[in-house]
Amino acid sequence: MHIIGQLVLLVLIVAFLWWMIRGPAPKSSEQATGESGTFRRRKNVPHIEQSPVALKATRQARYPGGPEYVNVTDLGLLVYQDRDQLRLVRQGPVPADAGYLRPFAELWLPYRARGTVRFEIRDKKGRLRYADEARYDLEHGYNTLLPGTWLPLRDEQVALETWEYRLLAGEMTLAVHRFVWQPAGKALRPYLANDGEISPKLEAALRAQAAQPVSLSELLASQEE
Repeated sequence: MHIIGQLVLLVLIVAFLWWMIRGPAPKSSEQATGESGTFRRRKNVPHIEQSPVALKATRQARYPGGPEYVNVTDLGLLVYQDRDQLRLVRQGPVPADAGYLRPFAELWLPYRARGTVRFEIRDKKGRLRYADEARYDLEHGYNTLLPGTWLPLRDEQVALETWEYRLLAGEMTLAVHRFVWQPAGKALRPYLANDGEISPKLEAALRAQAAQPVSLSELLASQEE
């Protein structure tokens, strides 16, 4: 009996040492333990790619997003010298001699939805210079949004200051993007800029729309009707 007791004790010691080496048994695939206790972990959480400018703009708007919400994955400005020349600007400055300005955005959704999206451009004093609001049919995944209007700048003297481009869904501000104007004289190259090339989805959206430049007064008048 004494020998059996020693063997049992030896087995227990070996089992304890093995447990110390391997660590405690893992929890189920749906649970993990944090500082505040046990919480559920979502399965198959999608990886949502955001451009640096979109990530910064959503932080400026204090909009967290997440896999169960609408997410801004890209945004920027289409800067036109004329109807045939444009430049994509995400983070760089905008030439003060631009003829037209047009925002764009890319949204990721966890489900199909139809909702109102509003594009705004405001100057340094907060004055509304451009607004386009429309209802969009949005698919699950990535959606490229391009407003059907442009901001004419041909006859306007633009101060070299910082402006804001805001993106809203309903009453919620999704992104606040600040951009600066640079002195005139920088040549525009078709479909190419320092901030990267136009994506195939954005190029397809451009070809699908035949938008005409619209003044701010016309925009506001149409929204008041």
